[in-house]
Amino acid sequence: MHKLFFTMPLLVGWLTATAQYSSYPAVTLPQPSIVPPGSSFAPSFTPAAAAPRTYRPDEYQRHIQEQNARLTDGDIAEHEARQRRQQDEIDAIARRFDAEQQARERFFKENRARYWHTLAQLRAMLEGRAPQSVQQAVYLVENAYLNGAIPYHEFSAEITRLADACRALVREAGGSPDDPTAAFWALHRVMTDTIAVRLQNGELFRHVPFRYDFEDFWSEKDATKSFVSKLLRTNTGQCHSMPLLYRMVADQLGVKAYISVGPDHSFIQVKGADGAMYNYETTNGHFVTEGWILSNRPISPAALKNRMYLDTLTTPEVIARCVAELAGGFNRRYRDVDFLDACAALAVRHYPHGLATLQVVNDAAVLCMIEALLAAGDPKPADLHRFPEAQRRRDVAVACWRRIEAAGYEEMPKEMYAAWLNSIEEEKHRLESLRLQHQFRSPTPATR
Repeated sequence: MHKLFFTMPLLVGWLTATAQYSSYPAVTLPQPSIVPPGSSFAPSFTPAAAAPRTYRPDEYQRHIQEQNARLTDGDIAEHEARQRRQQDEIDAIARRFDAEQQARERFFKENRARYWHTLAQLRAMLEGRAPQSVQQAVYLVENAYLNGAIPYHEFSAEITRLADACRALVREAGGSPDDPTAAFWALHRVMTDTIAVRLQNGELFRHVPFRYDFEDFWSEKDATKSFVSKLLRTNTGQCHSMPLLYRMVADQLGVKAYISVGPDHSFIQVKGADGAMYNYETTNGHFVTEGWILSNRPISPAALKNRMYLDTLTTPEVIARCVAELAGGFNRRYRDVDFLDACAALAVRHYPHGLATLQVVNDAAVLCMIEALLAAGDPKPADLHRFPEAQRRRDVAVACWRRIEAAGYEEMPKEMYAAWLNSIEEEKHRLESLRLQHQFRSPTPATR
């Protein structure tokens, strides 16, 4: 899933020039041909040595003058036209560079303003001054990163069509639109199956199942890999975008579905007809036990006790998590302590035990520490006591990180996450094999 850890690097490595070129093979320079003695191709004469030429400045000047005299008006005009073309090309490159620079400056200026406006909208939701909507909150965060490139009516319409398809599936199956179990059955089909169903407006809705995107699954190279808008556009996503889409469609259907998180992972919890909570893994479309989740993730007892993991997130907590993600996207582009501080204060107030919100607090503290250390001339650790502000900022950053560790956080190695993804595929193939075996053991009687 989207790896919600945005702490900035503290050191910049040195580039070693010798390391870049040491692996290149030696290049052999071309050598003159050597004709073997006695060959029929050997030259039969010895060239005379060229007589040395004496340089005479007056002769050279006369040569230049004669060459200039031979230039016609046409030659001069052509030369001047060539110079003008070259200058025009240089001017065009300069204008294009200036235009691109101005566009970048406008983008960042507008984008910064959009981030602050988005934070104000999320704050209004959390403080009860605007309706709380997970769909709206997710859209605002993604649209801020894309600087307004996503029209909300298009984003919303795609989710509404998925909800309409669920209703149509329930209707075709003869179920009740008010039955939560029927709604979850239809949602499961939309997430995992190829369907063609007639909507209420008469449209034939065709849909292929969503698939896991194994490329850059932690969104380290491309932040949009974790976006719901990308999932809707490409039909591929991961364990950040898939549960969010499930929750949005469930909201439109009027049924309760809860986001739940684990280490670098999120999934869905739903309440069954028996009143029990069930874990639904949107990455493979299976219901899984809590024991299976615990066996595949580094989850400490402290993390469970402190509600860091496997808890059901309320709507305000999901929106607060969106605030943390807003800060993460901002932090990929800018270094602004004020914005991170504002996000951290809002998020931690409404989701105090969430890892994502604690990490935003930590990111802001680390950024403040870096600025204080640079202002102090980047002192050595042994000299830090001579700079009280830098020492204080460093102590705050360390305390933030220790708070995260005390809450039960353990980083999930990337190799472990990749192995978990592989286990999902293996389990999927195993279940498909069992289904086919059952099909061959229980053939449908032929009609006479």
